[in-house]
Amino acid sequence: MAEKFREIDLLPLFAKGWGESDELKKEADTAPDNGQPKFVRLGKFEQNLDLYPILSVSVLGLTAEPVKLTLTLQAEFEAVEVGLKRGYIVEVGGGFCRLSALLKYGQFSFPAGVAPVDIQLNNTRRFSDPGIAITGRKSSE
Repeated sequence: MAEKFREIDLLPLFAKGWGESDELKKEADTAPDNGQPKFVRLGKFEQNLDLYPILSVSVLGLTAEPVKLTLTLQAEFEAVEVGLKRGYIVEVGGGFCRLSALLKYGQFSFPAGVAPVDIQLNNTRRFSDPGIAITGRKSSE
């Protein structure tokens, strides 16, 4: 199951969270508006991302009430390079991520049992224009 994380494009969801960090807000405010991205290397940091899958069960034409779950993805990033332009994250390149997950139903947590997945971010990933917004910037207020 852990290998399935490699097949899902989670990077834009994590990058949206990065766009709320004070560090990137300051960097975005000081980036020159010359049409080229300003690159910032983020140090080691942790980030959680909650997703809310819904499990539907149907047997012999009978459908049970949908079960709402919480899937918390826990990521440890190191040395991720982020390209900023016009108040947006426009690309990500390099870095390392260790990703693990915890599945919960209400207050009940399912046994972990899944080893973390290590992901090397080797290739540059460019986001569609305009990119992923950096929220709460001085120049955007």
